[in-house]
Amino acid sequence: MTGLEKMKSQILQEADNTAREMISKARKDGTSIVEGAKKEAKEESESIHVRSQERITVHRERIEASKKYERRTKMLAAKQEVIADVLGRAYDAVKEMKDSDYFELLLGLLEHCAQPKVGKMYLSVEDYAKIPSDFREKAKAIAKEKGGEILFFAENRSVVKGFILVYDGIEENCTIRAMFEARKEELSDTVRHILFP
Repeated sequence: MTGLEKMKSQILQEADNTAREMISKARKDGTSIVEGAKKEAKEESESIHVRSQERITVHRERIEASKKYERRTKMLAAKQEVIADVLGRAYDAVKEMKDSDYFELLLGLLEHCAQPKVGKMYLSVEDYAKIPSDFREKAKAIAKEKGGEILFFAENRSVVKGFILVYDGIEENCTIRAMFEARKEELSDTVRHILFP
């Protein structure tokens, strides 16, 4: 082998060695890049999974809170309906009282509403016709005890169960309906505490 052939053989050998080293390095670098990409992909996948689980949890909590709110709202509406029904029945029971009990109730209302003045009591025509014999005396005694006087009249207009008192031209609505309306919150609270302790 001549010097030129040796040189050529040596150059080819070095080129072959360099090529092998480059291929080996490229394989290592490629493996490293692939491993890095796999690691990054795995970390990103885990991060996405964690974020999606957090979103699912938040969404479930919102759904549960919404269900609880809806349940509470429906329960409150049902309770209010029951309370309104009880108050309606109580009002109907007062309207259907025996005359003796009803007129005793009216005396209790008068005791609450009477003023130390001359007042006019307007009853419905129906109630005026049913006034018990001792009602006027008892009502006058209540008015006198308050420092006033009471006069009785039948009224065709809006008096239904109860009466209207007029002092110095100012009317005070003492109908059963007005008393229920005036004390609606208090009565509702009382019924609520009895039914839903």
